[in-house]
Amino acid sequence: MTSVEASVKTSFTELARTLCSDEATVTKWTSQLISRYSEPQRYYHTINHIHAMLQCLDQFHSSVADETTLKLAIFFHDWIYDPKSKDNEIDSIQYLRDFATDIGLLDPVFSKVASYIERTITHTLPTDVEESNCDLCLFLDFDLEVLSRNDAQYLRYSEEIRAEYSHFKPSDYYTGRLHVLTSFLGRDRLYFSNIFYNRREQKARANLEWEIGILQNALHPTAAPS
Repeated sequence: MTSVEASVKTSFTELARTLCSDEATVTKWTSQLISRYSEPQRYYHTINHIHAMLQCLDQFHSSVADETTLKLAIFFHDWIYDPKSKDNEIDSIQYLRDFATDIGLLDPVFSKVASYIERTITHTLPTDVEESNCDLCLFLDFDLEVLSRNDAQYLRYSEEIRAEYSHFKPSDYYTGRLHVLTSFLGRDRLYFSNIFYNRREQKARANLEWEIGILQNALHPTAAPS
């Protein structure tokens, strides 16, 4: 087990123990966590992604109101990840429901976590949420923090996403990826929390513009000079 896996395992185990006194149940779900995020079809949506989100939580801990909900959403939001499926989030919520039943999680907590995961389908906020300061804002921002990484890390991310969608032929992948990235770039803001917007928005937009340029050139190569 790598240090990242060990760190995530410890974090999940500690959280599960605060919710459930049955050690066998805690062990069962901790084992499933590591197994799920180590599946071979994952290149970016791995245990490293969960670890990065937990690091964000640690960094911005003072801005979080409900740490339990936020942590559960982090752990379960990509519990199911099949690049060929359009129902990953809904399927992940079903496993969250199974977990909630096993450990006796209160219905209001389950519903709140499930609503967070559901928002990752579109990465948008409900109309009644205050954008400047909310746990949901932070959760969605943590999920997309990769967009604001340095050039080398962003390149690696883009390569990992391509690997997850290797079942698409290049032209189809480039077209689909362009649609996603241009849609994000067209938003008023990529990050909902003020703290992320102020610190990371500019770099994230620069990274998106860079990848969009690469994809456009791959689809329509510039003619070589004579």
